[in-house]
Amino acid sequence: MTSENGTTPQTRYIHMDALRGFAVMGILVINILSFSMPEAAIYSPAIFGGTGTSDIATWVASFILFDGKMRGLFSLLFGASMILIINRTEAQGDSSAKVHYNRMFWLGFFGLVHLFFIWIGDILFLYAIMGCFAYLMHHMSAKNLIKWGVGVFLAFTFIFALLYGSLFMLEYYALQPNSSPTQTAKYRDAILDIAPNQALLAQEISLHQSSYLAIVIEKLTEQTYMPLIYIIIGFSETLYFMMIGMALFKNGFITGELPAKTYRNSIIYGLFGGGIIYIIFAALLISSDYNPIIAINIYQPWSAIPRLMMTIGYTALFIVIIQGFRRNNLLIRIAAAGRMAFTNYIITSIIMTSVFYGYGLGLFGELSRVQLIPYIIGMWTLMLIWSKPWLMRFHYGPLEWLWRSLARRQLQAFKR
Repeated sequence: MTSENGTTPQTRYIHMDALRGFAVMGILVINILSFSMPEAAIYSPAIFGGTGTSDIATWVASFILFDGKMRGLFSLLFGASMILIINRTEAQGDSSAKVHYNRMFWLGFFGLVHLFFIWIGDILFLYAIMGCFAYLMHHMSAKNLIKWGVGVFLAFTFIFALLYGSLFMLEYYALQPNSSPTQTAKYRDAILDIAPNQALLAQEISLHQSSYLAIVIEKLTEQTYMPLIYIIIGFSETLYFMMIGMALFKNGFITGELPAKTYRNSIIYGLFGGGIIYIIFAALLISSDYNPIIAINIYQPWSAIPRLMMTIGYTALFIVIIQGFRRNNLLIRIAAAGRMAFTNYIITSIIMTSVFYGYGLGLFGELSRVQLIPYIIGMWTLMLIWSKPWLMRFHYGPLEWLWRSLARRQLQAFKR
């Protein structure tokens, strides 16, 4: 089977596995905040984590370089992989719909188990639901997928801009001398939702420093709405990334088939152009003394366009690196980590919750952003050390094998 311009599946795997490896490693830079701190800390260092010089520098670096970009790259690759599997399935004479929806069913199941019994920040259930919708568009051309994907992107960005922008109006009226108690109360509640006070932060820290059973019960009783929240988030971000990823696979971008100039321009305009906008946003938040309403607007609607730009830019940059260092041992190990992205993602959750939650080392809420860096590097090292030797002995990562066997309804070859 070849692509529209003749690329073989072998070539696709080299690029896509390495891209997935970069993504599964990079996403930890942001996810570790949710593993180790109250959820609201992601919006502003002033909410939690400290505003010392080193902490601000760490926040600025992670915000500009990583926030949302690696998750976006994951979503692009999910859409691209979906087309690859559909093409392969149809070439074998099987029903692509049957195989695809079986895969999404089991991915959704794993996602719910992960969400409620390991870590609340799951993306697997979200991907499974959005994958069901994305399949309906798999027959579209690359041009139409980009057109409709950008349309979905702009529509939801506009909706969220209005939604979060209304908070500025709420703030304006609440701070007027003649504001009513109702307006003041609404404003206070809105601020607490974005930037919890010390009592609410202490409550969240206490929960995550408690037992495994207490944390699971909290999720099963008080956070059962989370899958619905993720679906809403999926339509506002993940779906259009998947659609664009499907398009970038079809037109050869994500498999490294386009001219070097295309990738060079994507890096310049996407990565550096989007990065400049992120720098402006970081400066704006700091100069506002970390105004929580500005913070939530920056992280949600305002960053949507530069986030998309930088995600495409990172994809181009990584493809250039892959093409230039294809035989490099480190890149081979990154590609191996990418082939086992599902397993590495779940193992990361298990290890990190065991480090930070109360049933493990109980470090939740104890470390600053700077102090989290060794844990990120340690997890990266573990992925790079174990993934390649495993794949020398087995065809798939353990969870990849289980998912594939369940989706195909028969045990797949495992040991080489």
